[in-house]
Amino acid sequence: MVDCEHGNIDDSEMYQSVGALASAGSSPIIRTVGSEPMMIKRAIDCGAHAVMIPMCESKVSLYLPLKTIIITQGSKEFRS
Repeated sequence: MVDCEHGNIDDSEMYQSVGALASAGSSPIIRTVGSEPMMIKRAIDCGAHAVMIPMCESKVSLYLPLKTIIITQGSKEFRS
């Protein structure tokens, strides 16, 4: 897992970490800094297989960020 919430990881390091994990046969998971759509999209766009979003205590708290991503990205697929 690439922990962007507690680690000092910028977009470039996140992208490199995801590539390294995937090439080693692991499934890269990124823990984002927050639930803002921009942060979630960056994690997905760099190739993460899954995204952990901190401080989400219900499906309702994810509804708006995910709705925004689905509308703007169009082709992305989300499962709960």
